[in-house]
Amino acid sequence: MSVTGVRFYHGDKEVGRSLNGTELSLSPLQLHHSGRYSCGGWVDSKVAPWALSAPVTVTVHELFTVPVLEGPTEPNVGSPLNLSCLSTPSTLRPQAPLLHMFYRDRQVVGGPQGSPQLVVPAVGVSHSGNYSCQVRSKVGEVWKSSAWLRVMVRIAAGLSGSLLFLLLLLAVIGGWYQWHHRALRKQQERAPPEPLAPPEVGEVLYSDVVSTKKAGGPPRTTSPQVTYAELPRPHRRQRDPSDISENVL
Repeated sequence: MSVTGVRFYHGDKEVGRSLNGTELSLSPLQLHHSGRYSCGGWVDSKVAPWALSAPVTVTVHELFTVPVLEGPTEPNVGSPLNLSCLSTPSTLRPQAPLLHMFYRDRQVVGGPQGSPQLVVPAVGVSHSGNYSCQVRSKVGEVWKSSAWLRVMVRIAAGLSGSLLFLLLLLAVIGGWYQWHHRALRKQQERAPPEPLAPPEVGEVLYSDVVSTKKAGGPPRTTSPQVTYAELPRPHRRQRDPSDISENVL
């Protein structure tokens, strides 16, 4: 006998109806779809025009569990960071290919990838933040996200001590350089002027002629002083008495 005006029930709640069809489709299937289902419809019968089916139990299994992100929460600067996005696939069906995504402060930092591992070879302070991961089926119909994992990168005690020592050393060197520079400048300001260099061979020297005047007599000039200058001849050959010129001032 034909059945028309079919209605479907999840427990006591109607979840669908069809005037011509006899099927109910739930997509995508979720865990809350589990339960007891039944259907009813108009039957081409004079005895019982409306009939209700016996219930059936439907159990929905997870394709994979909600992922959990695990890893160190306080790594040291320069150490590797390895985060694992752990999710258990269903054992009641062949394992479906899954993709993994990793986020830091809601920004993508890894994936999509088949591996559930996020590896950072050497972390810095900038790698601190809130991390999470997401697992989804390859076709993208099912996806689940983990809770946040707070990662705070710390500066190791030994490293911080080395940095502090280096900063102090640089400060000492800078202070010494400034002190030395100021002391040298003050010394130059207090130093006396350098004496004139002695005359070299070939330079012309001169002397003054002094006039004297005696009382009651005419002025008299003293005997002139003679200055000799040796003037080398070209090519600086061996000196000869004829090489010397006499200048009388």
